[in-house]
Amino acid sequence: MKDSTFRIYWTSIIPQAAKILGRLWYKVHNNRRRIAVDNLMLAMKFPKEKAEKVALANFTHLARVFLEFPLLPHCNEHNLLGMLSLDGPDFFLETAKRHRGFFIMTGHIGNWELMAYASPVLFNVSLDVIIRPLDNPWLNNLVTSIRTKTGNRMIPKKLATKKIRQSIKNGRIVAMLMDQKSSHNEGIYVPFFNRKVLTHKGLALLAIKMNRPVLPVYNHRQKWGDYKIYVARPIYPPPKEYGDVKARVYKMTTDFNALFEAIVRKDPIQWYWIHRRFRHSIEFTN
Repeated sequence: MKDSTFRIYWTSIIPQAAKILGRLWYKVHNNRRRIAVDNLMLAMKFPKEKAEKVALANFTHLARVFLEFPLLPHCNEHNLLGMLSLDGPDFFLETAKRHRGFFIMTGHIGNWELMAYASPVLFNVSLDVIIRPLDNPWLNNLVTSIRTKTGNRMIPKKLATKKIRQSIKNGRIVAMLMDQKSSHNEGIYVPFFNRKVLTHKGLALLAIKMNRPVLPVYNHRQKWGDYKIYVARPIYPPPKEYGDVKARVYKMTTDFNALFEAIVRKDPIQWYWIHRRFRHSIEFTN
């Protein structure tokens, strides 16, 4: 596909299609609409009318993300560099210089698929990304072929600990999405949007045991359909003097959630509100 044609699809056709599909999706998918509205009222304290308005915009945003995904194989160095900008790249470069193998923390914000896909182009280094395989094998193979086109590798979440350890020891960068709900076996309750929410503890536990930093990286869509990728200051494991492993995991996971909450508040429309993130949570007033 020519870059000019690609640009027309990316900046004109897809946004218009997303408005239609997003509104239709919002109207017919009662369950996801209710989850999004309830989440926005609970977390952001929006009145119902505003929550519904933001939820509709969120459905349109997510429709756009899904429509952009099939275009990723047509992305190249030229058009990627034309629609992506970086904020804080020195944090990435310095972390890579100081550590042979580290973690990246991100979430379903902006266009997370595009950000991962573009990382080898922007930073000249591929990622090992922890994923949950899709239930449909054919669709999973198709999606995986797109996700790995620029050199990234996918590690299935189930029984991934051994592979993650090996990747870090081999000097690889392991990326995890940290914003979805956890099971009781895999999570701990830590503050998130003024509640204690069950949150995955695996990333903090691995970072502590392997003594590696976690680099927060996320992105937001800008006004004209381009994206800005933000690289934040790395989060280091608390020192042993802080307490036992349980206390250190709690502290580090709390830091993760505090940062991600600030990211979501920056542009609530661009998060994945249709997920039952607060299903396992309790009111937290302290």
